Amino acid sequence: MRDKKIGDVIPDYLQWRKRQGFAHNTTRNDESALGFLTRTLSPERLVSDIYPSDIADVLEACLDKRQPSSVNAVHATLSGFFQWCRANRIIGPDHDPMLGVRYRKVPVKERQRLRLDEFDSFLDVAPDPRHRIMSALGLFLFLRSSEAVALRVKDVDLIGGTIAVTIQKTNDFDRMPLSSELDGELRIWLTHYQSVMGNLDPNWRLVPPVARGFRDSNCYNPTGKISKPEDLIKRCLDAYGWEDTHWEGMHCLRRSGARAWFDSLVEMGTDGALRLVQTQLHHRSVTMTERYLGLTGDRINRDKRLKGQAMFPISTQKNVISLKRVAER
Repeated sequence: MRDKKIGDVIPDYLQWRKRQGFAHNTTRNDESALGFLTRTLSPERLVSDIYPSDIADVLEACLDKRQPSSVNAVHATLSGFFQWCRANRIIGPDHDPMLGVRYRKVPVKERQRLRLDEFDSFLDVAPDPRHRIMSALGLFLFLRSSEAVALRVKDVDLIGGTIAVTIQKTNDFDRMPLSSELDGELRIWLTHYQSVMGNLDPNWRLVPPVARGFRDSNCYNPTGKISKPEDLIKRCLDAYGWEDTHWEGMHCLRRSGARAWFDSLVEMGTDGALRLVQTQLHHRSVTMTERYLGLTGDRINRDKRLKGQAMFPISTQKNVISLKRVAER
């Protein structure tokens, strides 16, 4: 067993994760989660000197900045880290700092989302065209923020009616169809983009950051990459009048668009509505999509069979007694 400091071990662990082929976003999340360990306990702390009480302090500090579900993700990262430490004899085979540290209970609640009838008014309050097109990519294409900021001008094919997207979580490629709503928003944005920057280079970012030194949209940095895309969505939600936007971002719009489309498909009687939405969200399973939309398969079937329909169609007429007949008795 080798005594090593936290600050020395974490870089080795992250390098190992990268060599194992984990996605960039995954290793970035690992780094963020392990940052709580470093900041709470100090990078000079020996890994072999970490105990469950210390991990409880780390997760408590994490809870000040993250929701319980995100704290549980940090918990899982720490478990993997210490398992690796045991395998590499950095700590003893029987030493488990996670022992007895339980996952947080995550309250079941319906996440906030925009209704379909709010989409237009929400887009209209966007501070500028750049904020508007980022919001439109969430509402009408259901993109994650990492996928939206990675798009290039050349990915948009208005003639063919498609947009080429790389799904960051799975590294899949999808040439997605453009709805008429998104087609219109893209045409407005590209016209504005060109008016600001001149002829657009196909390799430029579709939604670029503002050039350094500029606070508005007078000039863009088309080869840069937006570092905090969630901030753009928060500003739009703030402008729309939402009071608590701390935990909101692109997922709010992605969730809003997906739920609105699902409800619309169900209203039209479309078979396989949930599967269509699953495909657009690029989820691996229907169950994941149900959770994302705040639905369950049983509730979907219940709503379709009962909403606006008689619960007992055979006996309904027999059980109905007019108020007039009751008064006559």
